[in-house]
Amino acid sequence: MGKPSHGLGLAWCEVGDEGAMALAAALPAAGQGCRVIAAYNRIGLAGQAALLDALEAKHGPQLGHAMAVWEMNLLPWSYPLVHAW
Repeated sequence: MGKPSHGLGLAWCEVGDEGAMALAAALPAAGQGCRVIAAYNRIGLAGQAALLDALEAKHGPQLGHAMAVWEMNLLPWSYPLVHAW
């Protein structure tokens, strides 16, 4: 059997930079198997960078980390449009 793991699913939860930075600060205290999905929120570049740095420090570089904080910032109205979808 593999190592036990657990996750925190925060997709579509209105998380912003402040929340992402708080999560990044708390992540080192979480168990080694802790995974985070915080896609489709209001996380800006500062929050994304903090969360990605924390995830990489914990688990090493992985493509999945970028997907965990994926944001739809293509157009000024992208977030409300995707959020309503």
